[in-house]
Amino acid sequence: MSLSQRVQQRFPQWVIGTHQYRGDETALLKRDGLVEVCTWLRDDPGMAFNFLMDVSCVDYLTFGHTQASVPSLQTPSPLPYFMKPKPVTETWQRGEGEEHRFEAVYHLYVASSPRR
Repeated sequence: MSLSQRVQQRFPQWVIGTHQYRGDETALLKRDGLVEVCTWLRDDPGMAFNFLMDVSCVDYLTFGHTQASVPSLQTPSPLPYFMKPKPVTETWQRGEGEEHRFEAVYHLYVASSPRR
């Protein structure tokens, strides 16, 4: 079972949606459940997320209205120019609750403890 599925199963009242992209998993939460879910992610031995990498915010004021936020965009391949990279089509969309202009983003990480 994936991490996002475990979060959704444990906290169905707080999870709005989940998705995975390039190995990263995302759980969209209602703000009222943030502390409860993050506490579980930190304290549950099976989770052990012990490092908050960063907190940022997304402003959706112009989402879908500018070229940089078109829901389907050709992005360059990570290959060097001389290897004739092919553009990769990426699509994204806003989650449920589109009436909110801002979205807080928390990046959590499991940092292994140093050896003694």
